[in-house]
Amino acid sequence: LESYVSTQASPFTDALAYSGLSLLKDSLIPVCTTEGENIEKRAAMAYAALVSGITLANAGLGVVHGLASPIGGLFSIPHGVVCGTLVGAETRVNVEKLRVQDQGDSVALRKYAEIGALANGRDFREEDILPCCDLLIERIDSWTETLAIPRLSEYGILASDLDRIARSTGNKNNPVVLTEEEIKALVSMRL
Repeated sequence: LESYVSTQASPFTDALAYSGLSLLKDSLIPVCTTEGENIEKRAAMAYAALVSGITLANAGLGVVHGLASPIGGLFSIPHGVVCGTLVGAETRVNVEKLRVQDQGDSVALRKYAEIGALANGRDFREEDILPCCDLLIERIDSWTETLAIPRLSEYGILASDLDRIARSTGNKNNPVVLTEEEIKALVSMRL
């Protein structure tokens, strides 16, 4: 998702990211919960992981990975937990800022909406950009809850750490530049 909405995304990375996300949407929860032995769903997840690596190398990543470096350097926390627990909050903050900044009309907002429609088994329509963005946020929140991805506080991260984390965080290729205050608010959503 970060590569798909990256400021450095291209038609090549978009096609790969979209194809990976289209397989992930029906495989992530089953593979991680009740169907860990399902070879087709595991293959879908392997493909999604492969194209994720290709797209990150070619389009870059957003603020979730901008946060993963300082948080991982300051605290003993797995990289996947940082990224997994923050992706919903990042998406929410990015979408909210894009709605205000671009009055709901931007390439990144459209891409978030496309994935929102995809993740919810709907056809994407231009007039549904904002509702589909909301659907994406709801879906990511649902996945985060279903997978019981830990909150950052479970690794000793406190509100008093937010300034230090935000100062060290890069926006990377995030579709919208977030201020330190916005980054702190994003992280605090998952404390």
